[in-house]
Amino acid sequence: MNGRLARENTGTRRPKGRRDACPTTFSQHVLSDRARPGSVPEILWNPGRNARDVQKRIDMKPASSSQRRAPARGDRSKAFTLIELLVVIAIFAILAGMLLPALAGAKSKSYQAYCLNNERQIGLAIAMYAADYRDRFPLCKNYGRAWGDAVAIRKDNMWMPELLEPYLVKNYAKPTNYNVKIVKEPPRSTFTCPSGIRTWEPDAGWTGQFALMNDHVSYVWMHVYWRTNGTHELNKPVSGRPTGQVVNPSRAVLVWDMPYWRRQHSAHPKGINLLFADSHAAFNALDPKEYDWYFNHSRQGWDEN
Repeated sequence: MNGRLARENTGTRRPKGRRDACPTTFSQHVLSDRARPGSVPEILWNPGRNARDVQKRIDMKPASSSQRRAPARGDRSKAFTLIELLVVIAIFAILAGMLLPALAGAKSKSYQAYCLNNERQIGLAIAMYAADYRDRFPLCKNYGRAWGDAVAIRKDNMWMPELLEPYLVKNYAKPTNYNVKIVKEPPRSTFTCPSGIRTWEPDAGWTGQFALMNDHVSYVWMHVYWRTNGTHELNKPVSGRPTGQVVNPSRAVLVWDMPYWRRQHSAHPKGINLLFADSHAAFNALDPKEYDWYFNHSRQGWDEN
């Protein structure tokens, strides 16, 4: 009876509008939903739905271990290798080697400009001093405190910073202890060149100890100049001289910075800054064949053109 009913049901007409997605096979019977005894399996009526269920079960299958590790391999490929890192470091090293000399040159130029501005300020203070003292240059004891009593024309300890203090500023770099063993770099001051105070010339005596004894003043006052016969001009010193007794004020130097002996160890690259009697300041390149600017050029503009 059941076999007859099954044969009759297999001949039943399918509803209109339905089309087989694929021929009915034995595997579809196996993969179809569980049929009740005596009923017709649903795969015979809806084979398309069964195909979708099979695909869904395939998609829900867990990924293999190799598939799970695949994204990790992709992440590692985005990281830097050792060779790439070394190449980047080498590029930065080359760029630094190209930029550091330029930065050092710019720093040196800034020190030179700072020093030149100091000398201009000193020149203005000298002009105001001369206006109050019957048109005379400051009557300093000598070149500076570190020279002691050498070539002194006054007994009290009055040098350029002390005489110009009412017109300019106090020398804040002046030390309070002259017996220290380790000389530290002084603070910025109008009487201290930031480059000259870092450039030493031990062979000429310009050392940290000498700068300390000179009250950290890196500028030299033209107390008396050097004559062609190799002696100081003591009869007509610059200290206290009338401002009108200058042959060429645009060439006569009043103040220069240390060190000034050799071009290789000058206060600024290849030269020094000079302050002239007409109150203008300018850079002066040193002759590499000369030693000691003072011996060769200090007399220019004062009693000779």
